[in-house]
Amino acid sequence: MGREATKARRSFSSPSCFRAAVVVLGLSACAPPPAPESALDRLVPSILDQDRIPSAVVVAGTVDAITYRRAFGQARLDTVYDLASLTKVVATTSVAMKLVEEGRLSLRDPVSRHVAAFAGRDVTIEDLLTHRSGLPAYLTPSPGQTPDEILAASARLAGPKVYRYSCLNMIALARAAEEVAGRPLAELARTLVFEPLGMRDTGFAPDPARCAPTAHDVPPGVVHDPLARAYGGPQRTPGNAGLFSTADDLAVFCRALLGGRLFKPETVRRMWTPDADTRGLGWDVFDDPPYRPGVGHTGFTGTLLWIDPERGRFAVVLANRTFHGEKVDVRRLRRDVLSALNQGL
Repeated sequence: MGREATKARRSFSSPSCFRAAVVVLGLSACAPPPAPESALDRLVPSILDQDRIPSAVVVAGTVDAITYRRAFGQARLDTVYDLASLTKVVATTSVAMKLVEEGRLSLRDPVSRHVAAFAGRDVTIEDLLTHRSGLPAYLTPSPGQTPDEILAASARLAGPKVYRYSCLNMIALARAAEEVAGRPLAELARTLVFEPLGMRDTGFAPDPARCAPTAHDVPPGVVHDPLARAYGGPQRTPGNAGLFSTADDLAVFCRALLGGRLFKPETVRRMWTPDADTRGLGWDVFDDPPYRPGVGHTGFTGTLLWIDPERGRFAVVLANRTFHGEKVDVRRLRRDVLSALNQGL
């Protein structure tokens, strides 16, 4: 052992080895310096600290490239977040519009054609997508209610057709898609959207070890929304919430929409064309700065997906603002991140 160690030391101290070491050190010295700190690098940590938000991941870019990508607070770039209402556009709307493109579902279809609970209700698939079904915003499930009972209770609450943003619309839309295709929404989203785009970290059954917690009394990987939690199961997927993903996967989704890799151009135009209530099909068409011009959606846990179709840009902001209580405000984080990106900072 002693002779081998001596031989190794002599070998390393030889002139040729010394020259090689000098070359390696020289190459290291010539390595490019780290990228300069941006305004966002300084802005986001300050907001998280002041507003008591445990973590965030921000990814932004264009159809061709990622221009900003960073994790903050108690997060890594591959942290999986509860997307909350981003589920409505990333999963539920996407599946519904895929079925429309395939001719298996029509926007004019009465919901009752596919969902028996809506018999006698004048509600169409388009009404669900534009939130003009007359359903109330939410329903607090009773203990032990089954998915069918929740759906039936929702249908009974349908009133006059006025715009009202409602989680119940997307639960009904998810059920319609499931009845048409004969498979749970989770499986439809996986096979029609996530797998074709290579979104490997997106789904309704995440690895808890990688998930950002959303509350002290909700285990990581369990959906924060009580209605989605009560409704979801092996055969039924809640269409209003329950999807988990990473910012990188959502960047793939945004770039696919901008690049025409997920839908036909006319489908994208229809989804993103605002009605009188500034709603597209499933999507919100923003009409206030710094979100305008843009389309996207927000989520209760602190999430934001924003796309600027005119300039081919997007931004994803994922956060778990609910961890310290549902009154923790995430609006400043979303607004200031988009303002900085719009200013090119």
